[in-house]
Amino acid sequence: MTITLKEENGHLIAAGPYEDMKEVYPKLKSRGWHYDGLSRVWYTPLSELTPAKRKNIEKILAPYMGQAPNVSAPPAPRPKTRAELQEEELTRRIRGGLFVVTPYEMRDTMSNLGGLWDARQKVWYLPDLETKNKAKEALKVYEEKAQARRVVEQFEQRKLEEARLQARAAQYPYQYQVEGRGKGDGPAIGHVFRSKKNGKVWTVAKVESSYFPEDGLSFGLSDDSGWMFYVLCREATESEGADQVLKETSHKRSGEAREARKNLVKRMRVTSNYHSGNHRLSGEPMVMENKRLLLHGGGNWFVIESGKIWYVENNGSDGADWSHNNVKTGGAGAMGWDVPHEPLLEAEILGLHEVLGNN
Repeated sequence: MTITLKEENGHLIAAGPYEDMKEVYPKLKSRGWHYDGLSRVWYTPLSELTPAKRKNIEKILAPYMGQAPNVSAPPAPRPKTRAELQEEELTRRIRGGLFVVTPYEMRDTMSNLGGLWDARQKVWYLPDLETKNKAKEALKVYEEKAQARRVVEQFEQRKLEEARLQARAAQYPYQYQVEGRGKGDGPAIGHVFRSKKNGKVWTVAKVESSYFPEDGLSFGLSDDSGWMFYVLCREATESEGADQVLKETSHKRSGEAREARKNLVKRMRVTSNYHSGNHRLSGEPMVMENKRLLLHGGGNWFVIESGKIWYVENNGSDGADWSHNNVKTGGAGAMGWDVPHEPLLEAEILGLHEVLGNN
């Protein structure tokens, strides 16, 4: 084989075996020639090639050519590659608007119809209008079947969700939701309570939470953001129910006792005697209220003595009129009202003290 020299597409092209070309390509490169790695040829534009330059090139390549160079005859066109032919065909289909947009699952159908895939536009281009119409019909059938599958899937999902909710309702017969500002604001697991809706005693078995950073009003919150706690409860056991009844009884008894103490105070203020002086009471304070305020001159209590029963109101706070104080205390003193000792009144106070104590 020898080096050949030919004109093609406005270029002068030199091609030949590697052993011959490796001796001349430095000379070609130094004269501004370019190498086409895909076709493995050297070329230069004819527009840049003067008669003197061309004669010089022919002189350089003459020893490697089988015969005297003859570049006057036009060379045979180079066969187009498969990629070039496919690109030309794709360009024709694009110009003809022969495209169809289909889902990925229809790739085999489009390929069997002779479609060409355009990875840039993510569409299929068909050979002609008739094939495009067939592809559109196939797409219509696919979408109808896909819609039917979606309906079935949605139906099955609803059935599964209904079954899940039924199983959940069987496991947790009582459910409610409550909102909170923090993640730990939900009720504690194991908390026992009586429902105001049905009067039954329930135990918190599970707490699920969701945080809504925005649009919280649409999800039942009283603000735009916050936590919603979904509380799932089971029926309380016999022992849990008994404890709850005991708590409720104790709470009710305490409420009744506080109300009875309030009425007793009113009665004592109306029916008892106020004696001026500086009395030192010997009995222990009983049924004390607001014990935490003693150091600040507050609080009130009852005292049972052998001949009298006292109701005492501490009056030692800053700004109080201490001149009305008639009972000694550890501070500025208190005001006291007394009535003669009565067994029934003593029993009433002792009963209140048993329930309320000093608090």
